[in-house]
Amino acid sequence: MVTPLPPLRALGRRLLGGVALCTLAFAQPPVTHAETFKLTDQQGRSIEADVLSVENDIARIRRADGMRFDLPLANLVEADQKTLREWAQREADKPLPPNSIQVTAGRAKFDSTRKESQVPWTTTYSNGTTTTETRTLVTTHEQWGYSLTVSNTTLRQLDNLRVEYRLFGGGIHSAAPGQQASTIRIGTLKPRDKTIVKTSSVTLTKEAYRGQSARPVGSQLRGVWVRVYRGDELVHESSTPDSIRLNETWTTAPVNAGPSFRQRDIPQ
Repeated sequence: MVTPLPPLRALGRRLLGGVALCTLAFAQPPVTHAETFKLTDQQGRSIEADVLSVENDIARIRRADGMRFDLPLANLVEADQKTLREWAQREADKPLPPNSIQVTAGRAKFDSTRKESQVPWTTTYSNGTTTTETRTLVTTHEQWGYSLTVSNTTLRQLDNLRVEYRLFGGGIHSAAPGQQASTIRIGTLKPRDKTIVKTSSVTLTKEAYRGQSARPVGSQLRGVWVRVYRGDELVHESSTPDSIRLNETWTTAPVNAGPSFRQRDIPQ
């Protein structure tokens, strides 16, 4: 027979051994999976509750009234500690449900340099005469890439994560885009956690004579295609814009290989 559940404040003093409760009364995230266990502490008191997750020997528990809190496994009898650790391992080994990993990609300018150079400018008139003057050419080199926000939407710790991506670009007048390939190792994402990583960058160049509007020359950044793996399991795939996956091909280029997209040399 299960011992009646003590008041929440008493439960915090006894079953949790004084550990502060982490109750969440509002904006509760959906639980991808929970399992009900009868748990007994070292003093022989029992509670029946849903176990939502186990991480670092802390079980996240939901009582029958919906209140959630953290329970150190050390407070439980050894048999229950073993049961919850084995349950956590089985959960970690299961394939992830759809949308467990989400990625948001945003274009980002990582760096910019500006250089002015004096170049001759020749004007030819209708009568055949010419004049030559010196004008200032302003050249701007900008390093553009993508900032990727990778989110774990589950209540499970996800290990052995890596991001593989392809950057797409090409010259303004080039029909065949270039492609850069690289891998970013994330490692571990805790439940409901996220991390932000940056792709490699592409040099985008603009030129203008002083007093005129700048115009792009050379390469352009067209988009990014992202795949996230947990070990060998593909857990997320997306592109920005969406048309990249429809119109382009994911190459098997080696890590950190690929063209720089640069179509011509800029005068130094």
